[in-house]
Amino acid sequence: MTQCAHEAIKKFLDIDNFTLHQANAACTKAYDTLYKEFKKKIIFPKQYLDMMYNSKYAQHFYTKKELQKFRAQWESNDKSK
Repeated sequence: MTQCAHEAIKKFLDIDNFTLHQANAACTKAYDTLYKEFKKKIIFPKQYLDMMYNSKYAQHFYTKKELQKFRAQWESNDKSK
């Protein structure tokens, strides 16, 4: 989203001087290290990933290539395969 949001919102609202600022980012919080560790270790069941990435919302907002990349990120956590 950070790659395309600025330009997309600028075009959608037809505002030339639109600026998008990142706020409430985990990397600026006290729990950043814990959050990163959690993301490395969490293992989602295949059924959950199927449900999330096959949803009409995921299919609408992301390309198949993007969804494959997202899914691969979470599947790489599962070392039991």
